[in-house]
Amino acid sequence: MAGLAQGGHMNGRVIKFEGSAHAQVDRLLPWWVNGTLDEDERALVEQHLAECPPCQHEAAWLRGLQEQYAEDDAPAADVTRAARRLRRRLANETLHVHATAPTPWWRQGWRLGWLAVAQAALIIVLGASLFHQRAAGYHTLGGAEPANAVLVVVFDPQTSEAQMRQLVRDSHAHIVGGPTEAGAYLISLPSSGAAAARSQLQGSGHVTLVESLDGGAQP
Repeated sequence: MAGLAQGGHMNGRVIKFEGSAHAQVDRLLPWWVNGTLDEDERALVEQHLAECPPCQHEAAWLRGLQEQYAEDDAPAADVTRAARRLRRRLANETLHVHATAPTPWWRQGWRLGWLAVAQAALIIVLGASLFHQRAAGYHTLGGAEPANAVLVVVFDPQTSEAQMRQLVRDSHAHIVGGPTEAGAYLISLPSSGAAAARSQLQGSGHVTLVESLDGGAQP
């Protein structure tokens, strides 16, 4: 996504930005689409969207992705199958980008930045999948206590099963979903320890991505 130059913090999440509201909103769009931002963040996003066509286009793409999975039946919306469809869709998006004329700077950084694309789309897909699981009464992330935080964690492929589980235990968390084909796990832990757990996982050398699934609901 846009804004790869610097880093900042907002509600406990790492926000990468170039010093502009555009880049901050770009970073928050997946949670806005999922409806999980707090009031201040939602107002920031909606004010910016009213006057920014690039972000409007980005939001529409994410909304379409969300609707695609939200309309599925619950059995088809499990995380593994969702990840498989997501991978095919991202591959098609990338082929389309390479086949068309050069894109503006604000599209190149997002569309051709595979990690950022996968991160945003993964949040949307997991959100839709967990909506179905919650509605069906499954014991998943949706069944966590209100005081719990939920993190999406992708471990380095070289990380052993024992190392992964030790990292989760050290974070005072437990696995409630996954892995997807992309290696993403969902872990639940007390909200009071979420910020420390993110920092610990990010600094472990065994984690390539750690993000909160519930957007603005950060300590």
